Amino acid sequence: MDNVPPGLQAAFLAYGYGMGVLLYLYTSLIYLSSTIEFEGAEHLSKDRNHIFGLWHQFAWPYAVVFRAHGQHVWLMHPYWYMKPMHVLARLLGVQRLILGSTANSGRAAAEELLAHLRAGASTSLAPDGPCGPARDARKGILHLSARSGVPVIP
Repeated sequence: MDNVPPGLQAAFLAYGYGMGVLLYLYTSLIYLSSTIEFEGAEHLSKDRNHIFGLWHQFAWPYAVVFRAHGQHVWLMHPYWYMKPMHVLARLLGVQRLILGSTANSGRAAAEELLAHLRAGASTSLAPDGPCGPARDARKGILHLSARSGVPVIP
């Protein structure tokens, strides 16, 4: 986030980290006070990596139930207002964030993610892209799966 003016850096960091920690505490409270059942989890191989695909509308419930297992590397939108989500992802156990999206160095970010997938990392992606339209899948998730050999788990 090198495009935040110097005079706003302190406020930006307070916003990003403050909201990120609050989101983490909130998701943890829901996680700890809920009964969560996973259907089909027995079909996920524990010795391989996966690409978890979810529509944007399910990102919040996913953040509640997700707890990193194995190495996770996520591609996330790089805009400043996403800083709390970047902090939340790291607190949930995501080892590395790659900042990029369709109109923001997306190809370079996808190539970096592809290298991590080939090395054994898992990821979570929203196939409808950062700007939608909602539930209209773009080709990026299938492209990553085809080039890496990592299966997509919808």
